[in-house]
Amino acid sequence: MPGTPPIDYAAEAIYRVDGKGRVRGSWTDNSGRTRPIGGRVTGWEWHNLWGSADVEICRSTYVLEAPDRMIVTDSVLKDDGRWRVFATLRFQQKP
Repeated sequence: MPGTPPIDYAAEAIYRVDGKGRVRGSWTDNSGRTRPIGGRVTGWEWHNLWGSADVEICRSTYVLEAPDRMIVTDSVLKDDGRWRVFATLRFQQKP
């Protein structure tokens, strides 16, 4: 948007997936915050919960729609117990 200052944000996540599809890890951003990650990989889907109750709890869902297409959705848990989507990304592999 015109007049909006750019956002400088970066993060790095380290995941470990065990033989049962359970995901554990952490995510550290450029503000210095580290968030725990827990989730599960099943079939063509990967679901992660990350964050902590004292800051925020979020969910990332990765769905492989086709061998060359993936959709990623990020949501935050609201005080009323509902999830609010704040980012949706669609990826298409180039031929």
